[in-house]
Amino acid sequence: MKVIRYLFLKDPCRSLIGNKRLKKYLAVKKNSVTIGKKKIEQEKLFDGKWVLTTNTDLPASEVALQYNELWMVEYVFYAKLYINFSGI
Repeated sequence: MKVIRYLFLKDPCRSLIGNKRLKKYLAVKKNSVTIGKKKIEQEKLFDGKWVLTTNTDLPASEVALQYNELWMVEYVFYAKLYINFSGI
């Protein structure tokens, strides 16, 4: 909230509306921008929590385990960018 308020006071329209992370906390009207305090209060409920949404019937523990192992797939994907697979 402090960051939003600082940016809002500094330059209310340009710096906040262009910021994708902060835009959802703003109420933009014709020529004004206000901080949506209700949305901020709703988001406080999820502070420090890890939220996953899925369309599977797997138990939550299995979904969380599979999601945590996703870093290995991403690591291999990014590692291949730095490995030269061309022939000699």
